[in-house]
Amino acid sequence: MKIAIAGYSGRISHFGKTEAFSIFKWQDGVFENMGMRVNTPACHSENHLEMLEKSAELISDCDVVAVSGIGPAAEDALDRKGINFQLVDHNETDMEKVLVLVREGTEYWKEIIKRKKQIWQEKLNK
Repeated sequence: MKIAIAGYSGRISHFGKTEAFSIFKWQDGVFENMGMRVNTPACHSENHLEMLEKSAELISDCDVVAVSGIGPAAEDALDRKGINFQLVDHNETDMEKVLVLVREGTEYWKEIIKRKKQIWQEKLNK
């Protein structure tokens, strides 16, 4: 699983305002820091929607992004790329804690969705 965190240097940002994404990979029970990707913030720009799409494209290889806030247009841009998001307190500075919360939350929701699909499939087969 690849996780993007909106922000860098221990500060979590709003998706549309972040100047960078910190990228981490969860593999074999550990997080690996994959580096930082510089981003052009979309908020308050003339071409807001286009910039949100570019931000989503920048992290399109990630499964989920941790953000302190996000607007509906950004949610749509992430959805088109198949990226989930998770809200995190912008005051949280413990990145290891954030990564664990995001990973566990993502796994939890994947299980919920999987179970709902099974229930619907069972109903369709009756």
